Amino acid sequence: MKRGIRAEDLYRLRFVSDPQVSPDGGRVVYTVKRINKEKNYESHLYICSLSSGASAQWTTGSHIDSYPRWSPDGKRIAFVSDRIGKKQIWIISD
Repeated sequence: MKRGIRAEDLYRLRFVSDPQVSPDGGRVVYTVKRINKEKNYESHLYICSLSSGASAQWTTGSHIDSYPRWSPDGKRIAFVSDRIGKKQIWIISD
């Protein structure tokens, strides 16, 4: 028998968005949003190798990281984060 969705099921859902392919075409950065146990949204950056399919989480914490964009040389990613209480642009290097 099938059951309907329950409130606690929402904690297992992940929303993937904003994929951005690196300038060399070898990787993609994207965001994954979820609802945490405090019932707040959080969003993090993930990197995936397009040749192997391996992915890794690049940011953590109880905040929203969004809009990742590669630098032209593919060595850095700029993104927007509210990690200090207001939205600002941050840069992360590989």
